Amino acid sequence: MNQTQSQAAIYCYYCPRTRTIIDAVFGAKSLTLSELATEQEILEQYPGAQLMTYAEAFASFEESESTTSEIDAWMYSSELDRFPPRGWTILGHTESFKATQCGRVTPIYCRIGERYFRLLDKPGLTHEQIVQRVVTSYLDRPQM
Repeated sequence: MNQTQSQAAIYCYYCPRTRTIIDAVFGAKSLTLSELATEQEILEQYPGAQLMTYAEAFASFEESESTTSEIDAWMYSSELDRFPPRGWTILGHTESFKATQCGRVTPIYCRIGERYFRLLDKPGLTHEQIVQRVVTSYLDRPQM
């Protein structure tokens, strides 16, 4: 990427619902960098996506609440085996660990009984805080 491209790619499409930076935007904000997609194509594929600066997207990501999703045992084991886990704790019927990524938000994995979860949250959480977040944000909500 040359100097002109890196200066022009200061905007991105960010989806608050999924807490995902979708793609960088360059030029006159008409095409995305990697997909060469138009705004209409982005919004069709990612409803609710917003055009903003990278700084705004990162701030939105870090200020948003933790996201929790249920995963299967295979994904949990794969992540555990991928890199040495940080903060790996087993306590009774619960277990948690953090991915070895840096940053203010990191993937965190939690097992409660025979159910497995993935969170995106602050890396400084204790095992007890991780389990409590899964319980309050996922297990306590009404099932559809």
